[in-house]
Amino acid sequence: MEAGKTRNYMWVFALLGLSLLVATTQADETGVRADRYVFSPEQSTIVQTGGFAGVHWTYSVEGQFCLIVDPDAGTARFEQVDANAVDATEPMRTLDPNAAFNLTGLRGIVADDAIEFTGQTVDGSTVGLTVMFTDDTVRLTGETTPPPNSADFFIFAIDAVATRKYAGGTGEPNTPYQIATAEHMNAIGTHRNDWNKHFVLTADIDLSASGSSDFNAIGYSVMRDQVPFTGVFDGGGHTISRLTCTEGGGGAVFMYIHNPNAEIKNIGVVDPNVSGVAALVGHLRSGTVRNCYVQGGTVTSTWDAAGLVAVNSGAIVNCYSATCVTGVQSAGGLVAYNYYGDVINCYSVSAVTGDRNAGGLICFGEGSGTVFQSFWNVETSGQTTSAGGVGMATSEMQMGETYLGWATCGNEGIWTIDEGNDYPRLWWEGRAGQDIAAVRLSDFLVGTGTSDDPYLIRTVEDSEVIDLFPCEWDKEFRLMFVEGEGTAERPYMVHTAEQLGLVSLCVYEWDAHFRLMADIDLSSYPGDTFNIIGNDQRPFVGVFDGNGHAIAHLTRRSQGQELVGMFGYVAGAIAEIRNLALLEPDIDAGEGNCIGAMVGHLAEGNVANCHVVGGRVSGDGSVGAVVGDNQGTVQNCSSSCAVTGGSPVGGLVGDNAGTVIDCNATSLVTGDDCVGGLVGRNVGTTANSSTLCDITGDVYVGGVLGLNGLFTSRERDCAGDVVGCRSHGSVTGRRMVGGLVGYNFKDSTIATCCSTGTVDGFDEIGGLAGSSFSSITDCYSKAVAVGTQQVGGLIGYRRDGTVTNCHSTGHVSGQERVGGLVGWNSGGSFGVFNSFWDIETSGQKTSPTGTGLTTAQMQTAATYLDAGWDFVGETANGTDDLWWIDEGQGYPRLWWEIAETVK
Repeated sequence: MEAGKTRNYMWVFALLGLSLLVATTQADETGVRADRYVFSPEQSTIVQTGGFAGVHWTYSVEGQFCLIVDPDAGTARFEQVDANAVDATEPMRTLDPNAAFNLTGLRGIVADDAIEFTGQTVDGSTVGLTVMFTDDTVRLTGETTPPPNSADFFIFAIDAVATRKYAGGTGEPNTPYQIATAEHMNAIGTHRNDWNKHFVLTADIDLSASGSSDFNAIGYSVMRDQVPFTGVFDGGGHTISRLTCTEGGGGAVFMYIHNPNAEIKNIGVVDPNVSGVAALVGHLRSGTVRNCYVQGGTVTSTWDAAGLVAVNSGAIVNCYSATCVTGVQSAGGLVAYNYYGDVINCYSVSAVTGDRNAGGLICFGEGSGTVFQSFWNVETSGQTTSAGGVGMATSEMQMGETYLGWATCGNEGIWTIDEGNDYPRLWWEGRAGQDIAAVRLSDFLVGTGTSDDPYLIRTVEDSEVIDLFPCEWDKEFRLMFVEGEGTAERPYMVHTAEQLGLVSLCVYEWDAHFRLMADIDLSSYPGDTFNIIGNDQRPFVGVFDGNGHAIAHLTRRSQGQELVGMFGYVAGAIAEIRNLALLEPDIDAGEGNCIGAMVGHLAEGNVANCHVVGGRVSGDGSVGAVVGDNQGTVQNCSSSCAVTGGSPVGGLVGDNAGTVIDCNATSLVTGDDCVGGLVGRNVGTTANSSTLCDITGDVYVGGVLGLNGLFTSRERDCAGDVVGCRSHGSVTGRRMVGGLVGYNFKDSTIATCCSTGTVDGFDEIGGLAGSSFSSITDCYSKAVAVGTQQVGGLIGYRRDGTVTNCHSTGHVSGQERVGGLVGWNSGGSFGVFNSFWDIETSGQKTSPTGTGLTTAQMQTAATYLDAGWDFVGETANGTDDLWWIDEGQGYPRLWWEIAETVK
């Protein structure tokens, strides 16, 4: 064999950072043992001699191997030899022990306390190797013997010591590493290369000897340095007690888990003293925590604290928390932040305290995750709200019927309960009590679920029962209203609040047609008890015809829930909500996005002839009175609702990437950025609409649109168009504030629009547009514009783009860069065509661009005809009939404003 010819395993052990690991032994069901051993380099050598040159090289051995022993057959073999031998003298040499001795090709015979291995190498040398056992270590001795007449062959002799790893096993699915002591448990955190392995706890473990910050958390994520746990840890029905750690030392048993197949299961954490994030898992980015609990002790954090899992983007199933949770920023009894995660069949009775935010079960929730059949104790927690789950009193939490759905669909036998004396416990705890009774869907509903004999749903209670049986959701169901079949010709007739509640619960009917037959009051559904119709997993794709009726007192309270409204998510080419009014809705989604009283997110389809009258809607992003986020068509709709949010926020629609047409708003609108009387941010089309609103924001604030267009990282920025719109009211902001549009971004257009009312701000304040980067055509402003700098009657700051056939007549005041038409112009004098301002009414004699005229000149038709404006009754300048003037009595007005009146 050629010297130095070896596979390189050095990197494995450089990552481990260990010179000595512990081997493992575990017998499978046939009695065969699989042992993993690790060489101790200080006690392990291979000596290479012979060859033509008469070499004598000594190598230090490091690495590991798996030894498979079948006691019944009396045989043994080597597997997974990941080892390397190094001679550090110059020049450095490496050697592959497996190749030198053909370890995986040897045949072993088991004796009392040793195994004798024999075989041959590739070059024909004979191998004799003895493995001696002493407690948790083995010693390998032996050598190779070249065949006769082979003086040029090398001879290899090994004398090595290896030690068992953990308490057994190989880390493979069928032979997981066995963890039996606190030392084993604490060692996992130092062996990063084992974080993709399988483990099983074989005994209850007390970690009190680890000290205040000595426990080595499993999984690591700091900024971009991420090494997650991706394996499986089975507690085997055992507990880890007295975990003590600080935020600097970890803050949970598992700090970072990220793999769809990763799983933590069947383990209890007892009496933790954690100054970190959670008792069991810090960040469950993906994977599952199943059949686990935390009992007693405390979890405290200067940021987010939770009883079981701090941040959940995976799945938490059949778990509970009964500890004391305190967070400076936020605190949740089971989970602090549920980010697109699922929480199923869980509960918390933890005491929860958050200096800023707290939730009985979950503090914050975001995304499309499901909180299913989960509860918290409102008495022991001290919390009446949660971002998911149902709050209950202690007596209710100790009733078996509360957990009816916890023994369905294969979950039978998971939970027990000592009715009236204790909360549910996991079966492996062995507590007093009985199994939660198993139930079947057929115990409640008529039918078998086949197409010929569907389950019949008649009441809200029937539909709530279906929620308990997800394994039955592929069956056939039929909604049994008094009238209708759910078709376009025979829609389901909705007469009562209970029937409407049934629609909200029957997800399998969200592709049907419905018709409201009476005005309905939802006061009997307080808080979050009325279920939202449609979500991003199962949108509403049918038709709901309000039939000219109204639904009063829709209420929704949530901590950061997404997609909130009567309809949460509407999609599909034929999907439509029409002819419906909402009276006095009361919706508070906290930091949630896509919030609208009628529809949270309209991905496709129509909202037509719908109205929101009074009430309030609040959230964080994409907040609107009628639709939060629109990618379809909103037509002939109105709002007189108070709307509050972050960005974007609109009196009718929060964020528009579709079409808003023939609408009006008389709302009180308050937000941070991208705040508009009609639409907060527009990258679609807004047309033929008007507002009479009081609007307050910070940046990008407008009477109709806060922001028209949007900067993106794509090759072409998103443009918006606003046509034939009018605003009147009060617009207040700090920067980029306009009577019609706060900021008109590049490639966007404003055409045939007008504004009146007042505009007040600090910088870039305009009667029509606070700032413009694109075209404005055939528009006018009568609005009063008041600011500090860059204040104009039409535009506060013209950055670029054209201004054609426009005029302004409102009063303009400011301190710096103030102009009758434009306050400040960086787009050059070219690009402003045939546009005028009234030097008398504006109080401004100058403007960086445009033409200043007297009131008399501004009220003379010839002024505009000579400039090429297209008026009604003339054809020389065009036949579109855009403008009309009552000469000598007023300024030019847009023909669409007064056509019907004049006629």
